[in-house]
Amino acid sequence: MPRYYRYFAESKKDTVVTGSIRAQHQSEATEVLKKSFSEVYLVERLSAASWRHLIGHRMRLVEKILFVKNLYVMLKAGVPLDEALQMIAAQSTSPGAKKISQSLVKKIRAGKSFSSALSTYTHIFSPFFINIIYMGEKSGTLDANLQYLGGELEHLLDLKRKIRSAMIYPVIILVMTVILGGLMIRFVLPEITKVFKAINLQLPLQTRIFLGGAEFIQTYGLLMFLIIAVAVAVFRLLLARFPRFNLLWTRFILRIPFVGYMVMSYNLAQITRTLGVLLRAGTPLTEALDTTARTSDNLYFKRELIVAKKAVSHGLPLGESFAHGGFDILVSQLTLTGEKTGSLENNLLYLSDFYNNRIDYMTKDLPVILEPTLLIIVGITVAFFAVSILSPIYEFTSSVGR
Repeated sequence: MPRYYRYFAESKKDTVVTGSIRAQHQSEATEVLKKSFSEVYLVERLSAASWRHLIGHRMRLVEKILFVKNLYVMLKAGVPLDEALQMIAAQSTSPGAKKISQSLVKKIRAGKSFSSALSTYTHIFSPFFINIIYMGEKSGTLDANLQYLGGELEHLLDLKRKIRSAMIYPVIILVMTVILGGLMIRFVLPEITKVFKAINLQLPLQTRIFLGGAEFIQTYGLLMFLIIAVAVAVFRLLLARFPRFNLLWTRFILRIPFVGYMVMSYNLAQITRTLGVLLRAGTPLTEALDTTARTSDNLYFKRELIVAKKAVSHGLPLGESFAHGGFDILVSQLTLTGEKTGSLENNLLYLSDFYNNRIDYMTKDLPVILEPTLLIIVGITVAFFAVSILSPIYEFTSSVGR
């Protein structure tokens, strides 16, 4: 069955471009691309979108951490991979983790590599996860890579918990506002509208806008919900199947104040950590850049790493290639300093800690930024509602008094 593959290749204009291609196998996709491009840098399978993936078994992040840590302990103790996975399946209390572990055992015993077996579940295991496993198999350091992967997943879980904790209060306020607004539109406004029509009062503009919007929601609310659901599904499909659209969206996200900086910090922490670990392990720079590009989940930084690899292969220092790309100036400066002083991997690992600490500070500041902003938005909404309803009532009572 043909699958979709994402590629990065060099166009005739000497620029790195991305796109998708459908082929039976990755090797077939690569051969086809070589006929159209002067050089093909990366070909990777795209996550499949199917009902099986939507309703199939899942693994929560906590379950993935336990899976990786248990596997690391067993491999470190000398247990063969298939037996370790079989033991994890037997011990697991999660139906999803149990089924996936059993499936991985069957695939490995059928002759597949661990990373190849994991790539069957691209909707569960990220490219970063799969490629870290692949590099561990390739270099013979699978247990060490599992230990590193477990640490990265724990950091991601900690980050998600901090963001979730910071978002609890704003989300509660928004949900309650939407619920109260819905109840007002459904039960209160129809009665108020009847009163306004009965007294034949000329309504102010803001009141007509408010009542017209409420009537539109009452009439077409279900249709709006369906349209939004379809739009979200189409949007996700575009992100998954069309890399150029994904790249444009990623660039847009990176330009959003605060959110973009947080996304950039997270990706730079992951990139510098992976690159530093690979270089410390003795991996050549171009190969380390290629591996880091494969492990990156962000399409924008994946492309920038491939561009950096191209520049380094032509003799340009890594720090200068980062300076010409979309990386933070601190990354390019410390990378260039590390190359000059022979401490590149140490500087990269320092950068990883720096950006991780910055993410921690930003998540702590998140409630301070969100709460007043949310209060202002809710206050404006309530004020508009009050003015729209009370102003015609005030005008009516004033005219009766006269």
